[in-house]
Order: sequence, then structure tokens, then C-alpha cells
Amino acid sequence: MRHLKHEDMARMIGGNVNKRVRKKFLKHLSRCESCSKVFTETLKFFEEEEKNEELVRLPAYGKRAGSRFREFIEAMFKKPALVPVLAAVIIILSVVPFLIIGPGPGSPNAKIENAKTFVSEIKGPGRYRLVEAKDIIDSAVCTGIIVEYLSMLEESPEEEDFLREITEILSVELRNIFKSETAGLFPDLANINSKNLRNVTGSIAGQLAARSLSGPFRFGRFLERTLLDTFEEKRPEAEEIDKYLQIARELEFPPGVVTRLKKLKEAGDPGMIRSLCKEIKKIFFE
Repeated sequence: MRHLKHEDMARMIGGNVNKRVRKKFLKHLSRCESCSKVFTETLKFFEEEEKNEELVRLPAYGKRAGSRFREFIEAMFKKPALVPVLAAVIIILSVVPFLIIGPGPGSPNAKIENAKTFVSEIKGPGRYRLVEAKDIIDSAVCTGIIVEYLSMLEESPEEEDFLREITEILSVELRNIFKSETAGLFPDLANINSKNLRNVTGSIAGQLAARSLSGPFRFGRFLERTLLDTFEEKRPEAEEIDKYLQIARELEFPPGVVTRLKKLKEAGDPGMIRSLCKEIKKIFFE
């Protein structure tokens, strides 16, 4: 594999390459440990200099003969006009991994992508099904799950199209509970957006409480919140799980729900927690 030339790196750092060439360079950096190391060492170089608040003295970095890092730095200092652009290495180091592997597991995008996968499975031949006639307690749980997604989108106004997709699924569950009253009870549902989103979710919670359906609704929200929290390496406290175990028993949820909630108390791995939550969701959407 041919390494990137120092001049190539300098041009990329300085933003003096077109999109096609930049994409080629980034692809090389993702595969070439040697070139990637040059960037990493350059970052360390500037971090040390910032700590010491000293002038750059190249001899201090010349102990490793033949170092590509040293060659890179020397090449930059032979062209004074390129010295300022070295600071952009920090930006490159931050952007390259994102471009290569996408958003990290703890980012809001990871949660939204999870929600989009769920919606696609509801609409397609996935593990979930959208049933227009089922027990209203099950629908209240499903409503809680969907409302948790809506709350997540309060900070993502750019996801208007996806918001409407979720609302279509929510409308089915609400009609199963409120029948012909749905449109009158939730007038903003037809024109839902990021500005009235909180009012809609608050209204849903209030109407469910008026019909003694707060328990299953809160259970659904807890279930989805627990799943989404795994993207931030978080897990629910045992006391919280016990609270929803009690709700599950009181509402006589299927045995599979109780069994998995018990396993949830013991699970420590985020992947296992996520899997258990998905299995419980499937029970209510079947």
C-alpha cells in the first residue's frame, strides 16, 4: 500500500483538495496504520507543546531516526505557509472515525436509528405487528413505547418526516383505546410537529390516566427508556425494575414478560438488556 505523501497530508489538512481526493485520502487513513499514526503523533506533539508553552524545537523530536512523524513535521516547517494548518489535525482526527464508522453508540443518532428500525419492522415483515384490534391494556403499553420515541424526537426538529411515521403507528393504538373519540381528544395529532409534541404527549398521558391506564402506559415508557438507555451504557436500578414487576403482576401480563423482567435485574451487559426489552416489546405487538 502506497503511503500518503507529506504534501498530500498537508493539502488535506489545509482543505486544499476536492471532495473526490479527500474521500480517497480518508479511505486510506482508515486502512493505513502508519499514516494514521502520523496524525495521532502530530496531535500528541501539539498537546505537549500547549502544556509546556514552549516554542517548537524539532531536535527534541528527532531521537527516532527515520520516524515518519519527524519527516512530516520537517516537511511542514520547510513550508512556513503550511504551519498554521497543522492545528486542523485535531479536527481531522475527530472527523475521520465518524466518517468511517458512523455515529457512536451513545449519540442521539444511534437512538433514532434504533427507532427507525422498529418502525420499519412494524410496517414490514419484521418481528413486530401493528394490530388494530387488541386488548386496550396492551395498546396502552404500546402507546407508552411510542410516546417514549416521541419524547426523544423533541430535540430533533429535523426528523419531521419520521415523526409523522411514528404518529401513524400511535394513532392506531389510540383508536383502539379511545375509538371514535380519538380525533376530538387529540386534535393536534393530525398536525404533530416538534413545537406541539410535548402538548400531544402530555394530553395522551392525561387521557390514559383518566381511564385508569397509567400503569400499562408507564410500563411501556419504562421499557423503551430502558432500551434506549443501553446506547449510553446505562441500566435501570433494581428498585425500579421491581416497581414495574409489580405492575406486570397486577395487570396479569403474560408470563414471558415477568420472566424477562426478572432476567433484566441480573443483566449487566447493554446488549443483553436491549435484547430482553425487545423480546418484551414483541409480546405486546404480536
